[in-house]
Amino acid sequence: MKWRPVSSGSYEKIAYETKECRGQFLHYINILGPIGVTERIPVFEATLAVNKSENYFCLVDNRAGHENILTVEDMSFLGDLLLDAGIKRFYAAVVTLDEGYRGIVKLMNAVAIAKKKIESETFSSPFYEEAENFLISRTKRFMNPG
Repeated sequence: MKWRPVSSGSYEKIAYETKECRGQFLHYINILGPIGVTERIPVFEATLAVNKSENYFCLVDNRAGHENILTVEDMSFLGDLLLDAGIKRFYAAVVTLDEGYRGIVKLMNAVAIAKKKIESETFSSPFYEEAENFLISRTKRFMNPG
């Protein structure tokens, strides 16, 4: 399975790279400083612009442990961005050493499924390879033959 780079960019507190394989797009997001919804919006817009699938896969790397503020209202707003772009399924893996992030992951699933009707599966792990393997296994479900 060969992933090809599609786009990349960076902002003050977030950098990203998007890769594509057989019709699915995986967005690698690296947290460089404390973030909230304002810092996330341009990354969502940039990655959604190149995401030519009904699925949105992202790996968020926050091993550096930067503060990560995300309210229910923020999640709802980001969910609207996904819906407006035609996303039906959202898969995210967060690499973090923060054990408390599991609660945010559960809340993300609840908002996506209950409020936005987006199929969602999110995961957090302190191990980058485990998080990446989780997402790659999910992308395989939707890949074009080849």
